Amino acid sequence: MTRLLIVILCAALGFCARADYRILFLNTPDIEIGGKTLKVNDTFKDGAPIKWTSGRQAMKVVDTKTREKMVLLADDFSKANASSLEVYLARTKAESGASATAPMSSLASYLNKHFYLLGSLEIETGVPTDDRHYFFISYSHSGHEITKAVPNDNGTFTITPGIFFFNGRLPENDVRVKVYYCDKNADKVTTVCDNMRIEILPKKIE
Repeated sequence: MTRLLIVILCAALGFCARADYRILFLNTPDIEIGGKTLKVNDTFKDGAPIKWTSGRQAMKVVDTKTREKMVLLADDFSKANASSLEVYLARTKAESGASATAPMSSLASYLNKHFYLLGSLEIETGVPTDDRHYFFISYSHSGHEITKAVPNDNGTFTITPGIFFFNGRLPENDVRVKVYYCDKNADKVTTVCDNMRIEILPKKIE
């Protein structure tokens, strides 16, 4: 009997330890998770099975405890052979945010990767920003090298799809982005990374 109680208690603790995620953005009207139809602002457990309906279906979620945000894509779940977020993260060991205390070199390593852009992408830099210390980006589009200012707020800079509009259209392929840090007091611009790859996901799938 004692052994049975221990097993039940361990199972209960394991269930309670599961993370809760809130849906911040969907490119479909809703999504089925854990047998329920969910929409933006609904929450779900990381162990709940996700039923994707399209390879390009995506959602942006936030861990309600850690406030960590990530974009989830149906194609990636399929490649990882994962039915739930819990299994997906265990198999991919996904990194979804830079450390809040990361030095510039660590930030550079984090940024030189592939990111999905759905709605907006907030990058926590661990570096103070103000009107004299800020990040900006550049990228190529239709043979032009374009430099753009991006919102900087409390050490976080934000990238949105609108930043990549040029001559009324978005790039057709993934965008290779260079990220720079400007220190006006020192009259210095530092290249943080030169190979941040951003894939702009469709904002709406019927």
